[in-house]
Amino acid sequence: MKPNTPGGGQTKPETQEAEAAAPPLAHMLRLTLKRLDAIHRERLATIDLTPQQVEVLSALKGNGGMRQSDLARRVGMDPATMAELAARLEERGLMRRAPHRKDRRALAVYLTPKGRRRLMKALPLLAEADALFLARLQSKQKKPLLNALMRLAGMETEKERAK
Repeated sequence: MKPNTPGGGQTKPETQEAEAAAPPLAHMLRLTLKRLDAIHRERLATIDLTPQQVEVLSALKGNGGMRQSDLARRVGMDPATMAELAARLEERGLMRRAPHRKDRRALAVYLTPKGRRRLMKALPLLAEADALFLARLQSKQKKPLLNALMRLAGMETEKERAK
């Protein structure tokens, strides 16, 4: 039998069967995100925002004046989608765009006071939605899950930030 575990040891046949029976990771993650997104959308609809809009407003908090293209990269959005979303947020007075001070060809984006107030209303709604979503887990399962997701997303965990 060939080594088939990360440490090079053997896995038990019942472990192999359980792993083979589990749906692909991408499928499970997609379903999980779909469920969480539905809860977020429901909560944020009460203040007329979407999860994507909150993500953009959050990225702007404390980072005003960044290029719109840098904002798109930061939130993992293609530039065309960012341009459309930014135009909608600007129309609603939640952000503003102006020529970048160092590169007049680029647009700089800023969170407006109205956008900041709306973001401050959105954050507790998202925390409430997250708590509702995670309620299916035992308390001791939540922190390891969040740390694993942060690591997989390429983000620092709480423990790594403390170092």
